[in-house]
Amino acid sequence: MRFLKYCSLSDAVSPLSLDGKSPREYSLEIISNNRLYFADPAQLNDPFDCNIPFDLNNSEMDSFLRDALLQMQENIEGIELRKIIKMALENKAMFEALLNNWTWRQRIYGFIYNKMGVISLCRAESRNHPLMWAHYANSHDGICYEFEEEASWVDLKQDVDYSPGFDKFNIAGSDPMRLIKAIRTKGPEWAYEHECRLIKANAARTYLTFAKESLKAIYFGLKINVESYYKIAVMIESLGFGCPIFQMELSTNSYELYARSIDKLGALPDAFVRHLKESKPSQ
Repeated sequence: MRFLKYCSLSDAVSPLSLDGKSPREYSLEIISNNRLYFADPAQLNDPFDCNIPFDLNNSEMDSFLRDALLQMQENIEGIELRKIIKMALENKAMFEALLNNWTWRQRIYGFIYNKMGVISLCRAESRNHPLMWAHYANSHDGICYEFEEEASWVDLKQDVDYSPGFDKFNIAGSDPMRLIKAIRTKGPEWAYEHECRLIKANAARTYLTFAKESLKAIYFGLKINVESYYKIAVMIESLGFGCPIFQMELSTNSYELYARSIDKLGALPDAFVRHLKESKPSQ
C-alpha cells in the first residue's frame, strides 16, 4: 500500500513549531536523512484535532482529569499557572470553565498524551487533489513524497475516522487505545484527505527512519520555483534515490491536476520555461 506526504517549502517558521525549524527544513530532512518527523499533537493544524471537549458528566473522567491537573500543578512552570490549577481544583465552576477553555484543554491533552507522536500521511488516491496541494504544499509551491508502506509501519498505522457526530471521549484509564481513538478522529469536512496516521507512544519530536527503496516517487508542485527545483533535483541525484520524478500540471479540459513524468532529472519541466529569461538557478 502506498502513502503520500505533502510538504511545504516555506522558510517561515510556524508558531506551532516546537524546535524552531521551518517547513522547508522538515521537508528536505525527509530525503537528506531518510526520516519522517513524529509531530507533537499540539502541532496539528485543525483546532479540534486531538482536542475534543471532555465529558464532564462522567465520574471516571472527572476523577481522571483532577488527577491529571494535580500532576500538572507539580510540574508546570509559572506560579500564576499553578495558582489557576489550584483554584480550579477547589471550585467546581472554575474547574469546568478551565476544562472548557481551548488553550487549557490543549495543555491538559498535551500532558495526558505524554509525548505521543503523530506522522500524518495520505492514501495515494489524493495525489491529484488540488486542495491537498493548496493546504499542505504551500499553495502548490511545495513537494509530495510517495512511500511504499514499510513493515514497521503496520503496528503504528491508524486510519483517521471522519466522524459526523461530536463524541466526547472518555480517555480515563490506562488503555492506550482510548487515547489513540481521540488522536485519529476528525470531523467529516476533512474526509477529502484520506488520511492515515502513524502513532507511537513517547515519540513526539523524534523521527522514524525509512529505507531509500521505500520512497517510490517525488512530485513537484505546480508553482515550485526554479531554485527549489534545482536544489532538490541535485539532492535526489547525489543521495542515490532511484525513484521517478513528476511535475504537477493543470488539465486543459477539467478542474484537475495530473502528474507529468520528468524524463531527465536536470531538465526543466515546461512549466518553468517562462521563468528562464528572468531567473537563474542558485549556484
